[in-house]
Amino acid sequence: MILFGFLVPGLAAQMSQQSPPSPERGAKQSSRSSQTQPQVELKRFSLLSGISVDVSPDWVEREQMPLPPSPRLAPFAPQVTFLEFMALENPRMHSALRIATTTNPFLGGDEVALDVQMHGAAGSGNGLADYLFYFFFSPPRDCLDGGSEAYKKAKRQAESPDQTAVSPDLSIRTDCKHPPTLAGFYSGQVSPGVLFQVTNGVGRAGGIYPEFYLTRR
Repeated sequence: MILFGFLVPGLAAQMSQQSPPSPERGAKQSSRSSQTQPQVELKRFSLLSGISVDVSPDWVEREQMPLPPSPRLAPFAPQVTFLEFMALENPRMHSALRIATTTNPFLGGDEVALDVQMHGAAGSGNGLADYLFYFFFSPPRDCLDGGSEAYKKAKRQAESPDQTAVSPDLSIRTDCKHPPTLAGFYSGQVSPGVLFQVTNGVGRAGGIYPEFYLTRR
């Protein structure tokens, strides 16, 4: 399970592991649960801006990481500037939570336009899969470095004066070895590697996406 939080200053978010009871059962369960289950003390994580999130004690913060996107992907990523970024994980639930403050790329749009954008084709550069790839679960750094170097070498060879047949298109695929971590698992699910390519003289780097199915809850 992947959870995302995009927060604005002054807003506190709270999460629970369980869904709230239905109205019919809520009244009956309320008194019973208060007697049989001790209240779980929540754990608070805070960004420097003062934004905080309260979660169960099973959640832990990953080591500090640079703000996304990776420099190898930044020229090709959607135009979003991250101001703060925190990565939380719950190994027991096999879950990951990402909390960030950003310049709001969706400001001025409505829910219909956002829904259309998020359901855009993977690889379009602005759909949900692309945001996952560029910002939240990118390939490992050594894989991006290796793919970028292989792409630059192939591009130099294609542009060499000795090259008799010049092709405007170039595609270099690099499959990654993902680390045995939660972040590595989800990164591999989003994309097994990275694809550097030039099409009609325009360069880009993106994911190698499997077929995604988006559901509404």
